[in-house]
Amino acid sequence: MKKRIVLFSIVSIMIFCLVACGSDTKPNTEANNNTVTKAETNQITDKVEPTAEPITDQVTPTEEVAENTPIPTEEVKVDEVTPTEELFIPVDPLEVLKQELEEKYDVTTPSKFVRGDATGKWRIVKVANGTAPSDYAVDYARAYMEEGDIHFIVNFSLNTTTRFKIVFGNLEVRTTEYVSKEEHDASIIGDGQLYSEEYYNMETGEKITVEVDESAGTVDADALIAKVKEVVPGGIGAGEAIKDVSFDGTNLTIKVDMSGADPKYFTLKELAESRIDSITQEILDLGDEYYNTWEKITLDFGSEGVAVLDKSMVKDEGLGKYFNYPAGILG
Repeated sequence: MKKRIVLFSIVSIMIFCLVACGSDTKPNTEANNNTVTKAETNQITDKVEPTAEPITDQVTPTEEVAENTPIPTEEVKVDEVTPTEELFIPVDPLEVLKQELEEKYDVTTPSKFVRGDATGKWRIVKVANGTAPSDYAVDYARAYMEEGDIHFIVNFSLNTTTRFKIVFGNLEVRTTEYVSKEEHDASIIGDGQLYSEEYYNMETGEKITVEVDESAGTVDADALIAKVKEVVPGGIGAGEAIKDVSFDGTNLTIKVDMSGADPKYFTLKELAESRIDSITQEILDLGDEYYNTWEKITLDFGSEGVAVLDKSMVKDEGLGKYFNYPAGILG
């Protein structure tokens, strides 16, 4: 009996335990169904493909961004300045020319005359070298002169005095023998013996020469005389007359009668000298075929004097041929 009671007790305890365990197992099972184990988590993670890169908020140049954030703008190209350009200093070509004249020919800034210059515009430079001023005449005029100016360069080594004068865009270069002390007095400078007279185009720098068409040929003596008789009356005034025109093959001679002239404000000799220009200009204005025919022109004014002009006296300043002769040519 005692053994039965013990057995019954044991069985009852076991049943109680089973009942108790059964009631706890059900909720745990539900929890397990909703719980992912660490191993399972790792398996799931391995199956998820990684994205190319984390997703973040991206701001494009056109999107509005927070205040104080710089907004990208289109790049503006600015001309770059190299160090050389930054240091560049414009050079005055006239200053360069003046420097070259000083370095090559010892020509410095011209000075005023001590006395004798009534205009106040005459200038003088004194040098002592072996270069004729005509060799750098145009450069000098461009550096220091303007239209109408008159400058002199006295070269003590060459014993010459050269006058520069700009007229109608052309430069006259007249060289005479140096006269002692003339550099101090504008009223006497340039009165020495004439050595040369040349003309240059200021724009091109080229020397102006008398242009003659040699291919024009010549005319015979009779044609020359007839043409001269036709045109020279235009070079004389009232009371004056052309008495004779002759030609010996080289020398064209014209005799002028001034006895009937009434000069009023001049002497007959002064009037006769003025006619040298007007008569010869009529002849020089003829075609080159006439110019090629004669070598000298002699103007005989009777008691007032005789003027002999040859082609070495013919000049051209760019405005046409003319005779350049010394004052007092009638004697």
